[in-house]
Amino acid sequence: MNLFVTNLHSDVDALIITETFCQPKTPDSYYSIPGFNLHRKDRVGKSGGGIMAWIRDSLEQKRRMDLESDNVEVLWLEVYPYKSKRSLLTAAVYRPPSNNIEQDKNLGSNIENA
Repeated sequence: MNLFVTNLHSDVDALIITETFCQPKTPDSYYSIPGFNLHRKDRVGKSGGGIMAWIRDSLEQKRRMDLESDNVEVLWLEVYPYKSKRSLLTAAVYRPPSNNIEQDKNLGSNIENA
């Protein structure tokens, strides 16, 4: 992936992947890409799931953990596009196919609250 982002697609500013299967014990350095900041939300207590986002380090960015919830697999980022004073609020979401109606409502509420 490092080669894909840094050499083949130099115009990539953000890359988001879901269902990463990453575990909290694996250090961020294992997934680092030069020129990008890594944001990740690993699924804890179950296998599968997980979210990773790489944002070009020249963009102002902030992880919005205040908008995240333990019962929803969503990673919120506030990113300022080049030469912009207004940020874009971005969500990376993993919705397991096994979600029930209550879990879908939790996801909907999380998005509405943001």
